[in-house]
Amino acid sequence: MDDIYTMSEAELSRYCREKGYYVQQIKDWRVKCLNANERVVDNIKNFSEELKEEKEKNKELSKEIRLKH
Repeated sequence: MDDIYTMSEAELSRYCREKGYYVQQIKDWRVKCLNANERVVDNIKNFSEELKEEKEKNKELSKEIRLKH
C-alpha cells in the first residue's frame, strides 16, 4: 500500500480503474490510516506519562513502608 501513497493523481486513477476502487476510497483510507497512527502515538505518550506517575507513587509508598519498619 505504500506505493499507492506516492502515486500521482493520474497513476492513482489508473490503479483504481484496474483494481475496481474509487479514488475517493483511497483518499479516505489514507486519512483514516494517518489519524489512526496519530492516536496510537498519543496513547503511547499518555501511557508513558501514567507509568512515570505510577512509578513515582510506588517509590513514595515504598519509602513510607521502609520508614514505618
